[in-house]
Amino acid sequence: MASLFALALKLYFSYFFTLSSSTPNFNFTTDEYALFAFRNTITSDPNALLRSNWSSNISVCNWIGVSCGTKHRRVTTLNVSGFHLGGTIAPHLGNLTFLRSLDISSNNFKGLIPSEPANLRRLKELNVRFNSLASTEIPSWLGHLSRLRYLYLNNNTFSGTIPLSLFNISRLQTLDMSYNFLDGNLPQKIANFSFLGTLNLAGNTLTGSIPNGLFNISSLIEINMRYNKLSGKLPKDICGNIIPKLKRIYLTGNQFYGEISTNIYKCRELEDLRLAMNHFDGNIPREIWSLRMLRSLLLWSNHFKGRLPNTVGNLTSLEHLSLDSNNMTEASMQELFITENYYEQGLYKPTKKANQPNGVKQRKWWLSGYAPTPTQWEIESGR
Repeated sequence: MASLFALALKLYFSYFFTLSSSTPNFNFTTDEYALFAFRNTITSDPNALLRSNWSSNISVCNWIGVSCGTKHRRVTTLNVSGFHLGGTIAPHLGNLTFLRSLDISSNNFKGLIPSEPANLRRLKELNVRFNSLASTEIPSWLGHLSRLRYLYLNNNTFSGTIPLSLFNISRLQTLDMSYNFLDGNLPQKIANFSFLGTLNLAGNTLTGSIPNGLFNISSLIEINMRYNKLSGKLPKDICGNIIPKLKRIYLTGNQFYGEISTNIYKCRELEDLRLAMNHFDGNIPREIWSLRMLRSLLLWSNHFKGRLPNTVGNLTSLEHLSLDSNNMTEASMQELFITENYYEQGLYKPTKKANQPNGVKQRKWWLSGYAPTPTQWEIESGR
């Protein structure tokens, strides 16, 4: 009799751990057992956050890191970010079918992301950054999460090319795959994200050029592709066909070349432009100095020539300007070196001549320190 009871109990538990999306009558208990299965794959919980709190004696909606909907009392959020957990990701999370946000970031999860979370059709946010997940390609099944808005895969060990299935997520607003081991070209379809606000692909080994139209996504606020192996010229129609929202462009540490388009002035909301450590050449377009929202301009280690115009004084919001290690040949540029500094009051339109402005240190052919605050000034010779 005891053996029959044990068998019945075993069958009962296996029912709730079944991963089929067709299992009928998913209910509150299903969510609880799915989370217990997740906890059981945790091999390290140094602060005992799950062991001490996730208990059948407490409503699952009151468990640490868990939130439920008010109507059906189903689990809608699982957030264990920064819990210092270690282990693998349980496939049973795919049974949390009411889940809208899954955040396991800043832990030490390893291995592959199981395919069962492809069942989470209500999911709007998936955050697995800062773990040690995968040494294989980004899962193609992510493209089935059609309601996804925010996808954070950064700071893991994903490799291979960017899966084309990701571009099925038409309403994606944030895509962060930075600091992995991704390679290959940027797919042309990346410009089809009509709701994308932030694109971060920094710190990979991506090659090729930037797809046409990427800078013309009307919702785009930030493009970060620094420290890759991208090449080619920047699009001539940058910010050309839309009313732009673009505020930050980070392309430092690539192999871009050619001149910066004069259409850069159309990016009038731009606050941060970082093109250092590339092969850009020609004159710095005067249109850059009309970007009055600009706070940071990093163009060092390129092949720019010419001189720094007086119109730099138009950038009254500028805090960080770095132009060294170029081919600037005229005297005014040779006398200015202000990389890696932060200016408290911005650069002012020249009205007063001073060989050594108040608050600026002068050493031979270069200057450093804080920009003067009492008066507007002009560096005339620097000697």
